[in-house]
Amino acid sequence: MKKLLRTIIILFIAIVIFFLVKYFGSNFVMVLYNSGDAVDYSIDTPVKKYETVKSEDEVLYALDRMQNNLQPVMLIRYSNIDMEQINLDKYLQTNNNIAKVNITYSKEYININLEYRLWYQVSRLHDSISVKKHVSKEALELALIADEIIDEIITNTMIDYEKEKAVHDYIVLNTKYGTEVGEAAYTITGVLQENIAVCQGYAETFKMFMDLLGIECHLVLGEASEDHEWNIVRIDGAYYHVDVTWDDPTPDSEGEVSYLYFNVPDYIIAEDHKWETDNYPICDSTKHNYFKKAGVWINSLEELEKKIYSDYTNNKKEIEIFCGFELEKGTSVSELAIAFLQDLGYYGKIKYVVKENYCKLMLE
Repeated sequence: MKKLLRTIIILFIAIVIFFLVKYFGSNFVMVLYNSGDAVDYSIDTPVKKYETVKSEDEVLYALDRMQNNLQPVMLIRYSNIDMEQINLDKYLQTNNNIAKVNITYSKEYININLEYRLWYQVSRLHDSISVKKHVSKEALELALIADEIIDEIITNTMIDYEKEKAVHDYIVLNTKYGTEVGEAAYTITGVLQENIAVCQGYAETFKMFMDLLGIECHLVLGEASEDHEWNIVRIDGAYYHVDVTWDDPTPDSEGEVSYLYFNVPDYIIAEDHKWETDNYPICDSTKHNYFKKAGVWINSLEELEKKIYSDYTNNKKEIEIFCGFELEKGTSVSELAIAFLQDLGYYGKIKYVVKENYCKLMLE
C-alpha cells in the first residue's frame, strides 16, 4: 500500500511539473533546495527590480540574465560578498555588447545601468520578442532593414558557408571605409543605413547577421597596426577568422571583393593581426577557406610548381594562387610563380595583383 501511495505521489508531481513547463516554458523558475535555499533561474528569466544575491556566482548570473533580457536597470542587494574582488565592468565587457555602463556602489547595494549596443539589441529581438519593450526605436528600424537584406541575399537551400559568404560579400559591396558619418560609423547603422563604417561597424554588422542566421560568431578585439576589430566564426564545427574590413578594398572599388581574410586560420592572420588568443576559440582549420575551396591554396613549392604547370598547359590566362605556407624571407609568391612560368618557356607580358600571400597573374 505504501509503495502504491509513493508511486501515485511521484506521478502527481511529474504531471504538475509537466504542465508548469508546458505553460510557462523557459520562464519557469525551478527552485532547487541545495544547501537550504539556493535558487536557479532560467537565463530567460528577467531579473527582479530588486535582486537579492548571496554569492559571486549569483551576482554574475544576475548580470547574464539582465543582459539576456536587455534590461537597462538592476538594483542588487548583497550580503557577505567582497564586491571589490569582482570586476563587474570587465565582466560586462566580455561579449562587447554593452555601449555604456554606469555602476554605483553602497554598503549593501549595487545599482547597475546599462545601454546595449545596437547589434545586440537586434540579435536579442530576433531571439525573443519579449525583449521588444527594451529595444530602442533605432534598433527596431535596423532590425527591419536587416530582415530585408536577409530576404534579399539568403535562400533556404544555402549551407552555412554560403550564408556566411553572402553576408561577407554584401557588407563589402555596400560599405565604404570611413568616418564621415560620425558615431554611426562605429555601429551597424553605418553599414545598414549610411553605407560608411570603420572596423567596429563592419565586425558588429557581421556578428549581428551571423546571430540572425543561427551561426556561432565572436567579436575579436585586437590590433592590426592599430586597435582593430574582426570576427571568428564557426562553420561545420571548426573556427575561422573573418576580417570583413580588410576584405573591403581601400580606396573603395565598386564591385570588388577580396577574400584574403575570409575563413583563415590563426597562423595566417597572425602575420598582421594580434589578439589575446586565450580569450577566443582556436582557429586551425582551412577546410572552408575561400581559396582552399576555389582550389588555389598551395601548401608547398612543389604544389606551386604543379599548379603553374597545370594552369599554363591548360591555356589559362589567369592564374590565381594563395600561399598557405611560409616563404623564405625576401621571397614572394608572385616572383616564384613567374619564375616557374619562365621555366615553361613563357616570356610574354604579365599583369598581376599581389597582396601578402596571394597573387593573380594575367597572361597576355
